[in-house]
Amino acid sequence: MANRSKQEHTENLASLFYAILDATPDLVFAKNKNFEYIAHNKAFASLVGCPKQDLTGKLDEEIFSNEASVKKIRALDKHIFETAETVCNLETTVTPEGKIAKVDTLTAIANRRKCDQYLLSQWNSAQRNQSNILIAMVDVDQFKLYNDEYGHDQGDNALSLVAKALSDQLHRSRDFVARYGGEEFMIVLTDTTKSGAQTVIDNCCKAVRELEIEHRSSHHGVVTISVGAVGCKPSVALPKQAIKQADDLLYQAKEAGRDQVCWGA
Repeated sequence: MANRSKQEHTENLASLFYAILDATPDLVFAKNKNFEYIAHNKAFASLVGCPKQDLTGKLDEEIFSNEASVKKIRALDKHIFETAETVCNLETTVTPEGKIAKVDTLTAIANRRKCDQYLLSQWNSAQRNQSNILIAMVDVDQFKLYNDEYGHDQGDNALSLVAKALSDQLHRSRDFVARYGGEEFMIVLTDTTKSGAQTVIDNCCKAVRELEIEHRSSHHGVVTISVGAVGCKPSVALPKQAIKQADDLLYQAKEAGRDQVCWGA
């Protein structure tokens, strides 16, 4: 009897939730990791001109006829999922001394929290000294396919090996690498020339390739990385714009075939 009452309570809450969604004029929808629609309100169904019940389980390609629109929506989907994954992977472990940890427990390199702090401090320093700083966004190519084929334990092991390979290419005390979230890393190089930075980043790509971690779902046959890198003399107070530019360049490197570096001006 108690289980039935609990079930009825859950169903009532769900009905109330969907009633609120349908009452709002804003477009609301949700997707799973396969980009299939799993929830949406009447406003969204009305926009796409499809009965609400007919959208569940469908992909954008089945709803929108404009290919350009589908690409834009899919790019937004990717950004949302990656942002959510990054938030979920933020290291918030508390040490026995009560301090928040700044090391990623899986890869033993700096975590996102430490990365944000370090980048801001080096950005401000470069701005004061009018020196160069390089930000490189690094992503393990087709990592979801790797996890699907080899399992998450093997995926975790691959990430640890990649992190070590990247770290081993950074020889100066201020050269920095962190796990930024999921299969994404960030490299920060300060006070360096463009040719010097290119050598370091190219060596990173080569080092990961030479690990020869089998990846049958990749046309390269082994685990590789793609990189978007931008170097500049900071002229603004925050590095957000440079991070976005590096992220856009990373996307271009993947679109161009992966296992390569795309450099900013």
